[in-house]
Amino acid sequence: MNVYYDVLIEDKYKYFISCTNKGLVYVDILKLDENLIYLKSLCPKGDIIKSKDKLSFYKEQLRDYFLGNLTNFNFPMDLYGTDFQKEVWKILADINYGKTVTYTDIATMLGRKNSVRAVATAIGKNPLSIFLPCHRVIGKDGKLRGYIGGLERKRELLDLEEQTINMH
Repeated sequence: MNVYYDVLIEDKYKYFISCTNKGLVYVDILKLDENLIYLKSLCPKGDIIKSKDKLSFYKEQLRDYFLGNLTNFNFPMDLYGTDFQKEVWKILADINYGKTVTYTDIATMLGRKNSVRAVATAIGKNPLSIFLPCHRVIGKDGKLRGYIGGLERKRELLDLEEQTINMH
């Protein structure tokens, strides 16, 4: 299996985006060495290939999101993780644009209300930042909690969504 990647520069952020022939596999703030190591762990026998063509659709989706023109993503994802992680990520995908839920809410939706830490750990391993909107998950006290891009970026994404909703 080959994995394709490219970089999207958006405002002051750079995103590393990658896919397989099955779908989007990984999006993160650019840390090239770490990103490539992660991809190699996904496809130890395949090649990792830089490709603007393979990633152009996903990059366009991300650009449209940042412009407030896209509030819902609908394309194939090629997710690698445990069954529990995939259950959590599925819930992330279903969080409505501009809404927030708590880690406790997600644990409750899974029927595992005492598994808040496990939910937080699974969210921390989310391979598709923004596309699986973990930035919409907050603490039960309403405060922002960890985000791979930093809490400032998390606040910016939530503000973007709120502004987009208020414009429409």
